[in-house]
Amino acid sequence: MVGLNRVVLVSGAASGLGLATVRELVRADWTVYAGFRPNGRSAPDLLHGNAIRWLPLDVTDSEARSVAVASIEREQGRLDALVNSAGVNASGPLEEVPDRVLRQVMEVNFFGAIGMTRDCLPLMRRTALSGSPSFRRRSN
Repeated sequence: MVGLNRVVLVSGAASGLGLATVRELVRADWTVYAGFRPNGRSAPDLLHGNAIRWLPLDVTDSEARSVAVASIEREQGRLDALVNSAGVNASGPLEEVPDRVLRQVMEVNFFGAIGMTRDCLPLMRRTALSGSPSFRRRSN
């Protein structure tokens, strides 16, 4: 039944830590919205199931972020958590890495994470104020 499980959005979910996080959250009975950068492809053929919903999501694209969050709100009415795992890297000696590559690293790893957080916070705040079990204070 929709709304019983906690809901999370994981960016960068198609590989690496993002994919591992998706697997663990599904095992923990979360409803997972798994964001992936489409690059002309459809949802990754990695994991399927009722608890996973793949979303095309480029964290550097403000419209794509808004569409993703709106989809979650429309389908679930809440968002309990965000995992910012989208990322790119640049390797090599600093003086040899082109500026355009360094700028892309900052766009994805820094500004993308900030954009995702800003876009998710209003829905997460409404979720918290609604008394969602994910936000209830736990006793020691």
